[in-house]
Amino acid sequence: MARPPVCQERLEVAGAGQVVHRFKRAWRSGAHGVVLDPLDFIARLVALIPPPHFNMLRYFGVFAARAKVRSTRGCGCSSACSPSTS
Repeated sequence: MARPPVCQERLEVAGAGQVVHRFKRAWRSGAHGVVLDPLDFIARLVALIPPPHFNMLRYFGVFAARAKVRSTRGCGCSSACSPSTS
């Protein structure tokens, strides 16, 4: 895995067995972290896992699936590459 979903340096286990997750920056309320039960922490991690066969790559602009510009423009190399009109 190239990049884990949670930074391990910001995780610690409290004395009562609870998981403490520290934030990079404090929230507006002044909170610097969250204290969770282990099962609650695992439930939040599992919610981040995408369903099977979920497309994580999004295209936009000319490469998007429904781009109107793509059908009107060819690649510019020759008329053989332009979309067929038949």
